[in-house]
Amino acid sequence: MSRMKGPIVKFNKNEDKFEKELFEETKKEYLELIKEIDQYQQSKYAVWSSGIMERAMLFLKEKILVKAG
Repeated sequence: MSRMKGPIVKFNKNEDKFEKELFEETKKEYLELIKEIDQYQQSKYAVWSSGIMERAMLFLKEKILVKAG
């Protein structure tokens, strides 16, 4: 999540340039978005990691060297 942290750090440094309510609402929305993105990434990874293990086990059961002809 470090790439997503950069924009909010810059935003926080410029807090004094924004209206207090607008700043807080925008910050809240950004953090909610980051949480949703993080949950999406975690769910995609979980699906991928479980599927890749099954595929890897199938490939490991196959013979590497086969006598041809």
